[in-house]
Amino acid sequence: MTIEDAVIPELGVGYMRKPFQQPHPPIAMSAMSPFSGSVKTAAMKGWSPVSANFIPTYSVASHWKKYCEGCEEAGREPTGSDWRVARNIVIGESDADAEASAFSETGSNHYYFSYLAEVLRRADYMVAIKPDPNVPDDEVTTEAMMRDMVIHGSADTVLDKLIAFREEVGPFGTLMMAAMDWSGPNREAEQRSMRLLAEKVMPRLRQHVGSLR
Repeated sequence: MTIEDAVIPELGVGYMRKPFQQPHPPIAMSAMSPFSGSVKTAAMKGWSPVSANFIPTYSVASHWKKYCEGCEEAGREPTGSDWRVARNIVIGESDADAEASAFSETGSNHYYFSYLAEVLRRADYMVAIKPDPNVPDDEVTTEAMMRDMVIHGSADTVLDKLIAFREEVGPFGTLMMAAMDWSGPNREAEQRSMRLLAEKVMPRLRQHVGSLR
């Protein structure tokens, strides 16, 4: 089915208005599967692929491979400048503080990954979230997922982890920090974490890698 097939003008369903901005605003396409075809499509069309925050490191790295494929077919150099990568990031005053905050069973990150794992398990699509695709679904734990997907520590530790992460997965041009619920008992810690990322980590990360946003 095409978009046109889903348009029912008399019911006001599916009508795609032309954007006021010309040319159209930037288009971004999210991706969660390993070796996602969506990333290749986005790269071919000059759109911005967005690697989801809840996918393992190896899967993010596979997106760079697909990005390069798409750029090659489009006849342009793959720089990663329009590739966005999202990540859960927890920054504390110390490594121990961040560890406790990130892995607390009453914390938002633990709830988030527990919930996602259950949803994907019921959908029989755990491959999207397993840190190791060879591990049986029923052996995947919330902590194992978080160890791979939640970048946590003091500001200095997180800086080192982000540098290593980017070197491992590919030269993405934008880092997106995933936000949780921003309410209740976790609110202050989450806001502090974002503030520390903006003030203590990103300036030094940009100095290290250049034009990262």
